[in-house]
Amino acid sequence: MEARRLVKDYQLIFNQLTKQEKEIILLVVHGNTSFQIGEQLRITCNTIETHCKSINRKLAIDSPYQLVRIIQAFDLV
Repeated sequence: MEARRLVKDYQLIFNQLTKQEKEIILLVVHGNTSFQIGEQLRITCNTIETHCKSINRKLAIDSPYQLVRIIQAFDLV
């Protein structure tokens, strides 16, 4: 039930995330560090941190735990 509520609450916002933000989310949720993500996507750690701040702002979250719950609700992990 909570998963349905999360999907409903975040569907529009999640669809507005960029492709790269979604890629970064999945890599973060799978335990990759900013350095590892940067190497995989060929972008700097500063760019990763900027994307993470943007994701947190757009989703109105402030912890990795909240991000994992949202991603699980969307059945992406």
